[in-house]
Amino acid sequence: MTREEFLGLWTEAFRNQDKDGDGMLNVTEFGDPVSFKHADPSQDGKATFTEFTKMYYNQFDGLDKNKDGLLTVEEM
Repeated sequence: MTREEFLGLWTEAFRNQDKDGDGMLNVTEFGDPVSFKHADPSQDGKATFTEFTKMYYNQFDGLDKNKDGLLTVEEM
């Protein structure tokens, strides 16, 4: 799976979670208060789309052990 494919999955998740359609997720919409702090690094109580995707961009990098820009089943 490429980075773009990986982020595409989370882009769709963001849209589905943004129940009020304001382009941001609050902790209730996000669903996991513990993980929300990673999605909201500014700690303003709102995870913007940019903040949200950066979290998963960083997650991709952590999972991509051989740094080839692709995630394999073994890496996931």
